[in-house]
Amino acid sequence: MVIPLGAAVSRLSARTIGGAGTGKTTELLNIIEKLLDHGVGHDQIGFVSFTRAARQEAAIRAAARFGFEPEVLERDGWFRTLHSIANKCLKLRPDQVVSGDAKSRKWATEALGEAVSDTGDLLNSDEDEDAGSLTDGKTDAARALRIWGFARNTLQPVAPVWEHVVRIDGKTPPLADVCRIIERYEQAKRLDNKCDFADMLARFAGYRFTIDGPVECGPEGDIPELTAWILDEAQDISALSGAVFNRLVSSERCKYVYLSGDPFQSIYFFAGSDHRVFARWLVAKERIAPKSWRCPAPILALGERILSRCSDYFDRRIQPADHDGAILRCLIQHVIPEARADESWLFLARCRFQANRIGAMLDQYSTPWLNTKGGGSWDAPKRNAATRTLMAMERGEPISAAEWAIVVGNDGIKANHKQSGNALLKHGTKTFWQRMKPSDLEALPPILPADWPALGVTDFLAEMIRTGRWRNRDGCLIPYADRYYQACQKYKTNTPEKTKIRVGTIHSSKGAEADNVVVLCSTTERCLREANSGTDHTDAEHRVWYVAVTRAKRRLFICRTDNAERGREPEYEL
Repeated sequence: MVIPLGAAVSRLSARTIGGAGTGKTTELLNIIEKLLDHGVGHDQIGFVSFTRAARQEAAIRAAARFGFEPEVLERDGWFRTLHSIANKCLKLRPDQVVSGDAKSRKWATEALGEAVSDTGDLLNSDEDEDAGSLTDGKTDAARALRIWGFARNTLQPVAPVWEHVVRIDGKTPPLADVCRIIERYEQAKRLDNKCDFADMLARFAGYRFTIDGPVECGPEGDIPELTAWILDEAQDISALSGAVFNRLVSSERCKYVYLSGDPFQSIYFFAGSDHRVFARWLVAKERIAPKSWRCPAPILALGERILSRCSDYFDRRIQPADHDGAILRCLIQHVIPEARADESWLFLARCRFQANRIGAMLDQYSTPWLNTKGGGSWDAPKRNAATRTLMAMERGEPISAAEWAIVVGNDGIKANHKQSGNALLKHGTKTFWQRMKPSDLEALPPILPADWPALGVTDFLAEMIRTGRWRNRDGCLIPYADRYYQACQKYKTNTPEKTKIRVGTIHSSKGAEADNVVVLCSTTERCLREANSGTDHTDAEHRVWYVAVTRAKRRLFICRTDNAERGREPEYEL
């Protein structure tokens, strides 16, 4: 594997190693402030992160602190992901880029003649946080593209990657088939003038890819002539992205280079990231952040015990936060009832299906939660608004015409919806309200219960609303209405979806924190096989669980599942 060592260290280059909660982003903002004080303009500072969410957070924080609009730093400036920087420098058209969107998946599926179902199959997205395994993939095409993605990101030939994967996953197609799929994919890109995310990086860094490994060639695109470059979360850099950053900082104008990260929070090994690229980068000086402001002593100590299992462990001597903390061990079924929407909670699982199971458990208690990456059944603005309107009507309160229009919209009562053969809306009601312009809706006066017939409400529906039967299971008009109603009663709020509870995979939560963190230590046989397939993979699995436990600020729940009915799942020992 190629390990970029960085440009010459004669420039002012520095590396900060910071453990969980040590304030790495805050320190980078302090660096930006010092650069501005030294006369470096904001348009002369490049800030690189590996996900759009991380880049956006940095831009928002920097903009608020230094008086800029975030768009100035993101759209017009160089607060970007490496993929975005390469894309901008190469001046690619949007229709040339193969991304993880539905259109790109459709294109790839047609090109390969086999389903490419998600971003992880293409393995060319900077946001692929939920896969968590090199062997993910439901079809031969998906598995082949994962192998191809890993080989390109690590600057390796395909054969050794395939040899490793086939020992883990018995469904991996033969090497000859993998190569044919890759060649068909590459030919389709050439014919349609397409470029995926790995191609962007390679063209800018000066590589082209073959089955037998990368070949160096002339780099494309001009280097942005900036004075300073900052690489955040640098432990997630791969050999390929390291080559991109190396070219960025090679400009004669670049005087300052800062890398910040934690080698023990490098958890995207399955996608090709390698913390050794960060650790071996040539710098003039290095600093280890001395204190965690998040993790109290028992939680930080558990994290270090997990890391001590890594072959390359070293004690960074990070001091714990001053506040108290506790570790509790219990069944996940016992902690679910404790979670409250008005408290900071983070539920973490190793795999997506396990996170979904936790969400279903919370639903049973009408406890609202949101996905760590956004979305989820509670995150439905129009449906929730329709539910709140019917709740207000049940209480006899006035509503607005705009609110009623949402009720009869796509997420509300259907035009042909009937209960026990009884119509709910008068004929033409849905069409009438959907054709109303927003300005016309705003001009109408508040609607009282006496006005319901004029809305198109039948007597049968009016009775359902007054009695609350509209939200009960036997007559529910809007999905999840009773669950939403119960949450409103439980938390004395009209908007339970503004919850502080988050549920997701460990990979999707890096950078997050909460007062209460629940870690389900169940894993899968596939994850175990991969973790046991070599030292690098074993170390990578330990780092994943370190990241999980160090999201906690106050209480850490280490949980198992009472799964006698399903058969026992393997567990990681925490």
